[in-house]
Amino acid sequence: MKLTRVIKLGMQGDDVKSIQTRLKELGLFPHLIDSNFGQNLLVSITTFQRSRGIEVDGEVGHQTWSQLF
Repeated sequence: MKLTRVIKLGMQGDDVKSIQTRLKELGLFPHLIDSNFGQNLLVSITTFQRSRGIEVDGEVGHQTWSQLF
């Protein structure tokens, strides 16, 4: 899947589901995969960004996406 938008809090869709699934595989998202970008995913994204030395903004743009996938 290719990133087609900056993904942030409140969004939903298949790309959000892919992010949740990947973070679950990495042990960073122990929650239900529901395709919704809520607070739980925000915490997981910021944790991931910190661990990779990416700017911690809680959004999935090209840099975070490329590190995830």
